[in-house]
Amino acid sequence: AAHEESMEAALRTQLEEGINRGLKALEPHGVHVREARQMATGRLKELPPVDFQHFEAAFARFRGAREALGNHVRSCESLHENIERQLRDLQTARPKVEPHVYKEKLLAAESLYAEVKVQREQFAAADAEAKEKTKKAEASTSKMKTLNEELRRYDQELHDLRTQRRDKESKAATLRSKANVPGLEDRKRQIQSDIDRNLEEAHKLQVVGRRVQQGEDGYLTEGQSREQKISEISAKLNELKRHHQSLLQKQKEFNIDPIALGNEASQLETEASRLDETIGQLEFKQREAERARLDASSDASRESEDARIARDHSSHLASRLASAERDAKAQLASLQPMIQEQHAGWQRLMQQQRSLDEDQRTLGNKLLETTLSATTEVQAREQVAAILQDLVKSLLNCASALQACGEEPAVDSGAAATDGFDDFLQEVPAGGARAEVDIFGGEEPEVFKGTGTAAKEDFPAAEPFEGTDFDGV
Repeated sequence: AAHEESMEAALRTQLEEGINRGLKALEPHGVHVREARQMATGRLKELPPVDFQHFEAAFARFRGAREALGNHVRSCESLHENIERQLRDLQTARPKVEPHVYKEKLLAAESLYAEVKVQREQFAAADAEAKEKTKKAEASTSKMKTLNEELRRYDQELHDLRTQRRDKESKAATLRSKANVPGLEDRKRQIQSDIDRNLEEAHKLQVVGRRVQQGEDGYLTEGQSREQKISEISAKLNELKRHHQSLLQKQKEFNIDPIALGNEASQLETEASRLDETIGQLEFKQREAERARLDASSDASRESEDARIARDHSSHLASRLASAERDAKAQLASLQPMIQEQHAGWQRLMQQQRSLDEDQRTLGNKLLETTLSATTEVQAREQVAAILQDLVKSLLNCASALQACGEEPAVDSGAAATDGFDDFLQEVPAGGARAEVDIFGGEEPEVFKGTGTAAKEDFPAAEPFEGTDFDGV
């Protein structure tokens, strides 16, 4: 423990001595550090900014604008020359078809089609005439049919009137015959007695039927059932009923008034006389209609013959027209390839001309783009000139600032010409040789060489670039 305490005390004493020597040695270094701070305060002032990137970007834009303007101008010149050359070629360009051969064939086809047109007009006139005559013939035929229908109607009406007249005359004769029948009253009494007798028999059969239904004896024969007896009685009753209906009909027929029948017969005879007058009038109308029908038939025959002749003439013209149209179509079919080639040639030339119109619109757009490029080039050139002037000014300011940094600071009268920091920088390290120290880390740039009056003479106080035209850059 005593050994360790003695070792610790020795080490502590040695450490304190080292610290004291360090503090004594640090005091002159602190003076040099403060001197270095004072020197750096004068030399390390903030330099004026020098921006080359802005100038390089503006100059790159200027070069790009010049190249774009040159490209646009060359493109416009090339397109203009191409359009002018093609327009001059189009002035003398024609389709490949021979003009005189094409014109001869067109005139031949035109002559043939003129003939076809004349034949069409003749056929149209003949067809219209045929249709008109056919229409008249149909009208005459229709009139004749109408008259035939009228005659048939007159015949039917006469037949009906004659039938009515015969019926009325026959009915009048029948009524007079009934009115003059001898023994009419005796016949009425006989029919009435027959009706009474028939009713009495029917009553007896009904009584027998009721008794048979009740089961009384004495009405059934041997081997006959009650149902058979009832069926037999029913059949007899039906027979009596039919006989009774016929007797009633006869009674109705003979239940007449001779005077009324005579009056009715007279009325029927009067109606028959009127019908006879009507029949006479209708027979007169029928004769008139028959004469009109004969006249209409003659007209219809004549007009039908005229219509037939007109249709034959129209058919002949139609066949001639069809033949002429076939010849015209054949000639046109042979001419069609030449016409198509002629039209195609003109269409190609027109398409080329329209393409040139589109190229001229493109040329106008390119000229507009050239104008815009020229405007952009002027703006870029002016911007580069302005930036270049600002850059020159900033470089001059920077040179002046660097010259001021290299000058020695002013000292008071009676003080030493150099400070301790210069002596510190000129101290010789371990080898004893004197070394020059460059605080900028290398060779001194050209802009910082020379100080004092000589440096000031290199940069006159007048405008640095007075009289220089930057628009020509």
